[in-house]
Amino acid sequence: MKTLNIAIALIASLPAAALAEQPRAQARVAYQDLNLRTESGVRTLDRRLARAVEAVCPDGRGSVDMARKVAARRCIRDTTAELAAVRSHVLAGRGADETLAAGTR
Repeated sequence: MKTLNIAIALIASLPAAALAEQPRAQARVAYQDLNLRTESGVRTLDRRLARAVEAVCPDGRGSVDMARKVAARRCIRDTTAELAAVRSHVLAGRGADETLAAGTR
């Protein structure tokens, strides 16, 4: 089955020891139904990846807590950057049957 597992450590303004104990948010992104050899298939994959990032990263909009806003932006930035590498790997093996995992540290 072709899916991406996105595991994100939610970053907050906590000491490193507390961060180590934080659970990781996860989202599965299926792509076995997509033809990644087409522009349409790649666009659909990109939309699914963007929704997964939104699902696992905290929403800092509307928050008055600056630390939450910064953590949300950092999560989105770091996760998107890491997924770029995963996306490239998936697109390079367009015909391969694989399961990939991604997450920020």
